[in-house]
Amino acid sequence: MKKSLLKLALIAGLSTAAMAHTLAVVNGENVDSKSVNLYVANLTKGRFTYDNLPAQFKKQLLNRYISDKVIPYQIANKTHIQKTSEYHKLLQIAKKDVAVAAWFEHEINSVKVSPSEVRDAYEKYKDQLFKREAKVKARHILVKTKHEAENIIKILESTPQTDLESKFIQLAKADSIGPSKVNGGELGFFAKNQMVKPFSEAAFALNPGEFTKQPVHTKFGWHVILVEEKTKAGYIPFAKVKNNLEKSLKIQKAKQKLVEEIRLAKDKSKIIYK
Repeated sequence: MKKSLLKLALIAGLSTAAMAHTLAVVNGENVDSKSVNLYVANLTKGRFTYDNLPAQFKKQLLNRYISDKVIPYQIANKTHIQKTSEYHKLLQIAKKDVAVAAWFEHEINSVKVSPSEVRDAYEKYKDQLFKREAKVKARHILVKTKHEAENIIKILESTPQTDLESKFIQLAKADSIGPSKVNGGELGFFAKNQMVKPFSEAAFALNPGEFTKQPVHTKFGWHVILVEEKTKAGYIPFAKVKNNLEKSLKIQKAKQKLVEEIRLAKDKSKIIYK
């Protein structure tokens, strides 16, 4: 129970963005990252937030959020739906959920967690939750034939190093057949086991700023890969997860208290089943 509670809270909190920021403006309405993070977390059952999605999926999920949430809300507002009986009936139902959520949040905020408890939790769950694999941040250009890939490599070889990334992005948008072409071939950070073996081996063999001098063949086609950054294996620093870890411990303590409080209140309640 404790492990699952911690993991659930941390998955939602370990995105790099500590503060909400605007991702889009739709008809004058700001779309903030906090709302989209929650939407993506619910959609992916806690596996991702918007902030830690692979780069090539971010625009797709942001557009989905806009279509699912923002545009329908704006259309509904134009109909003055708040004045209808249907709206007020549903509002009364929603008020119960909001009240319970607010009560839970209030109780979480009132819980005290000592610095030593947070540090102990970090050490306890370090290997399970905070271990970080070596990763690379890369772009790629995917084409159908080896000859096409070789021609792209020739163009890149004649490009000055200072212009290499912008040239690669240009070629990816023009020539790549992969879904990441819209982002200039950007794949974001990935671990070795997240890509097919030939692709991973080629990418991890490169240093930042280098590209593959030979086409890389996979079941998808022929790739040219440019590595932009690399991170070593290790642990996410305590300072980066401290606030989210403290919140998850508060959630854990509050949940234990509230579950018992609800049980006792139910035992004392007069319930008539019909």
